[in-house]
Amino acid sequence: TSTQVQTLSSNQLNALSAQQIRGLTTSFIATLLSEQLQSLTVQNIAYLQPSQWAAITTDQLLALGSSQLQQISASSLAAMSTEQIAALDTSQVAALTGLQISKLSTTQVLNMRTDQIASLETRDLNVLSATQMASLRTDQLVALGTQQATALTSGQIRALSTMQVQAMEDGDLAVLSSAQLQGLSSLQVAALQTAQV
Repeated sequence: TSTQVQTLSSNQLNALSAQQIRGLTTSFIATLLSEQLQSLTVQNIAYLQPSQWAAITTDQLLALGSSQLQQISASSLAAMSTEQIAALDTSQVAALTGLQISKLSTTQVLNMRTDQIASLETRDLNVLSATQMASLRTDQLVALGTQQATALTSGQIRALSTMQVQAMEDGDLAVLSSAQLQGLSSLQVAALQTAQV
């Protein structure tokens, strides 16, 4: 029962073998208290499977520390719902690795909050694929800081639609290097508003 699950101590949970952790049902996982999940070692966190992560509540997710989040496999992160990803706080998003960010689906990226996008480390931002870049909402692009803008590759910039390019703030466009600007297509250049050129 849920009451029995919630009485398990951190020592008892962490005493489980890798096979036992992988075998925990999604209902068992969903019943764990946030404090119990938070008490799992990074090694045991890494044993959790995609279907188990998909069952975790947003409250449970918010209880996880940076080192625990970094142990979530890319496939497990990809299995999470848009609601789960959007529930992460900015410090948690900043803690995600480049590999984890690169494996997010376009739907997950599209549904991220603007403050989450703004919290991405520059080294993680520049791993976004062309498809992920093209999925960004205009308000997400506006949320990018100048340091983040300078980290974009010419390929990422070229992947933006004319509407996305128009949405970029003047300050962000002003700090782009000549190499980055060379990534703009003729259509993107033509779409730029006079104030942006």
